[in-house]
Amino acid sequence: MLHTFHGEEKLAAEAKGVMQVNVQAFTGVLCAVLPHMVKRGIKGGIVNVSSGSALHGLAYNTVYAGSKVR
Repeated sequence: MLHTFHGEEKLAAEAKGVMQVNVQAFTGVLCAVLPHMVKRGIKGGIVNVSSGSALHGLAYNTVYAGSKVR
């Protein structure tokens, strides 16, 4: 979902929400899964699927694009 920010009062709250979903959620899942993979000797990889917005930002969606930087 792409977010467009209107007004300064919503910017901080919405930006925080976007970053929590796109950065912190991924990091949390990775930190939860990786130790179990290592403990079990699972050989493989974790694939992170991102968005083209990391390379080509969208107008009025700077926080979303920034959260997709790899």
